[in-house]
Amino acid sequence: GQDQDGHMKMTVELVEESLKNGIALPGVRTVPSGFYIPHIRGIKGAKASSSRPQDTLYLGAGPVQEDLDSRINSTLKKFDDANKEDKEILEKCALDMVRYIDVFNKESKVDFGYLSKTEMHKVLVKSLDVAGSEEKKVIQENIDNYLIKKCKDAQQDNINLVRDLLPHALKEHQIKRQAVLDYAKLKPAIVRVQAQESLGQGWGQFYESSSNSEDSNSPSFWKVPKNAIVDKNKRNPTEWYTLVNKVANKL
Repeated sequence: GQDQDGHMKMTVELVEESLKNGIALPGVRTVPSGFYIPHIRGIKGAKASSSRPQDTLYLGAGPVQEDLDSRINSTLKKFDDANKEDKEILEKCALDMVRYIDVFNKESKVDFGYLSKTEMHKVLVKSLDVAGSEEKKVIQENIDNYLIKKCKDAQQDNINLVRDLLPHALKEHQIKRQAVLDYAKLKPAIVRVQAQESLGQGWGQFYESSSNSEDSNSPSFWKVPKNAIVDKNKRNPTEWYTLVNKVANKL
């Protein structure tokens, strides 16, 4: 979801909230789409687009703000509908989900890292690099088919694997999302305490250590996104947690 749409949507949301509540957000140094709705798109149809909600699985509340139980039910229904309507496309989407998304990948019997080093895969990828746009589609199809065959040889049905794990994946995402949101709400108080405890330090030293480093209150899985690290040379910097707090009701 981190595309131009994400930037525009998040920017509009921030401006509206700021104007409505008289909030000043000076020196913003984050990537707005980093807070955009995370989703998996293209489970059916010819176009993988987040403008097609019926073909998109939302990890968070999504555009209609579903609660977790409703989201699990609607996600499974979308997945099952896609399986009935266009199983071939869903099979490729499920392949990508198992290859690239950790919660599915760790349950895979197929070692995709190993397969990427095989001669057949290397030849296909190399030919993809030099192919024209139409030829690329054919080669990508061959790569997908090669990997799907390897999965079938290993008795792995990626569609079933993903469907079985989707409820767990959504619950896990919700828990982690809430943990980051709680941390963002707590962070300003932590920084204030650190400031009081560090009165003997120069501001520059304190600012760098408190703003951009980890602390014991952060979730174990959480790392501040590189693009959200504030430029400490800015006169009026706005932190990532400041942005999150201002739109917390939307997250």
